[in-house]
Amino acid sequence: MRAARAPAADGRGRRLRVTCVSPRRPNCPIDEWIAIAPGAYGALALSLAHVLARDGLVDWDFVHDHVFGFAAWRNQAGYEQPGFEALVRAEYAPDKTKDVTGIPPLTVTRLAHALAEQGPAVVASDASAAGASNGMATAMAMLALNGLLGNLERAGGVWLQREAALSDWEAPTVDPVAARASAAPFFGMPGCLLGQNQAQSILHTHNCRVHVLFLHGVDPLATLPDRKAWAWALGTASTVVSLSAWLDETAQQADIVLPVSLPLESWDVVRSAGGTGEPVLSLRQPVIVPLHDTRPVGDFILALAARMGGSVAQSFPWKSYQEAVTARLQGLLDSSDQGDAPEDVNSLLADMKEKGGWWREPASAGATTGAFPTPSHKFEICSPAIAESMGEEAEAWPCQGLPPWEPPRFSGDPVQFPLQLVPYRPVPFVENGMSFMPWLDELPLVSGDPWPVRAELNPADAARSGVADGDRVLVESPIGSCKAIAQVSDGVRAGVVAMALGKPGVVGLVVPDEDRWSGAIAWQGTRLRVRKLS
Repeated sequence: MRAARAPAADGRGRRLRVTCVSPRRPNCPIDEWIAIAPGAYGALALSLAHVLARDGLVDWDFVHDHVFGFAAWRNQAGYEQPGFEALVRAEYAPDKTKDVTGIPPLTVTRLAHALAEQGPAVVASDASAAGASNGMATAMAMLALNGLLGNLERAGGVWLQREAALSDWEAPTVDPVAARASAAPFFGMPGCLLGQNQAQSILHTHNCRVHVLFLHGVDPLATLPDRKAWAWALGTASTVVSLSAWLDETAQQADIVLPVSLPLESWDVVRSAGGTGEPVLSLRQPVIVPLHDTRPVGDFILALAARMGGSVAQSFPWKSYQEAVTARLQGLLDSSDQGDAPEDVNSLLADMKEKGGWWREPASAGATTGAFPTPSHKFEICSPAIAESMGEEAEAWPCQGLPPWEPPRFSGDPVQFPLQLVPYRPVPFVENGMSFMPWLDELPLVSGDPWPVRAELNPADAARSGVADGDRVLVESPIGSCKAIAQVSDGVRAGVVAMALGKPGVVGLVVPDEDRWSGAIAWQGTRLRVRKLS
């Protein structure tokens, strides 16, 4: 953020203008903060699209050449669909969405004109924007804005991320046991995508008992809603194995803990989060010798396969995880991505070690690829594939393929619980929270003593609750409660309580719910009340 906001080197003094739309003002440099109701991002995005279409601010050339579904179109059955433009023009005028978003129509109009006239402009969302029961539709609507602005696959806009052309490993040897297992339901997911329904999947998998459950990079007992369900799910497994560098809450309940090496002790090739759209691989190199008897996760898997023997050992022929990863790098030399590639993999690794990784140079400024990995080869603002996956429910929508925005669900009686919880990820938050890393836990999140749990309240809500800044309060939801210190601030929207994830008790307030289309946890979906403690 600091680099992007610095004056440009062209001498004109231009810098990035940042407008943040959120129920809570972030602790970073921004030019403008617009307070929005939790879960209302999608309604705002569609309202901005309405203004762009109404006032002729759409990049019509880009939309005509590279966007599918903006105008009317026919589905496979031959029925005409009204298209995205008709939907936003009819349903999402700023005066129709103001009560939902809490944002005045003039502000919406001003923002839409700024996006179109002060370009290149980018509309970016994060996990919190999509962290509601309407999350997938929200994310689609926000991305659609970039399509209307012509900011997809262009310098200064949003690039689709390409992947490096790594070689595939040879197909494993599948014995009869593995063949039977392949028919069983699969519920392994990366920790960042671990959905709320995973505990239920473990408990109710076609009446099959989970005999061995491996967990890596996740601490569901401390970081996911519905601790009771997760505790029950873990208890049903015959053996729970935690591959962790920390003795977090879930590891403490595991039958076996396999201590993995820390990143600074490990070697790996990592797909970096790209910003240019071109493939990037980072080389992680150990800078210290492992302090304890730990191993990288990949080496644990290889050792386990070797002990099992038979076809399993045959399917994992590498002596080390580094050897297995190196085998995949051959694809960079065999593909068109090679450029001035080294002669062999060893030379490639030496080059990566010197540079810190491998990457392909980004496209030249102003270039537009115009190629999208969709059936139409366009950016599908209305996606037939999504409509097909949703079955009969999509038939009732005014614009098939783009879920129309619907108000988020909030659990709890609004009379008994008049406030809405907005949990946020603070700067020191790591993958599994902060409770097992005291040095991170002591970093101040807002101000004052960093150790207590803090509940950030708008002054109007604090006054109604009889709460002053610094008071000890009890925050209650329909399923749990948490003691905290009141932090009265005008950086929080009225009607909202903002609390930092990773602090003790906060995740226990969240009523389990999810976006039914994506499975993502609806973090912004819980009602609260706050009362002062004596």
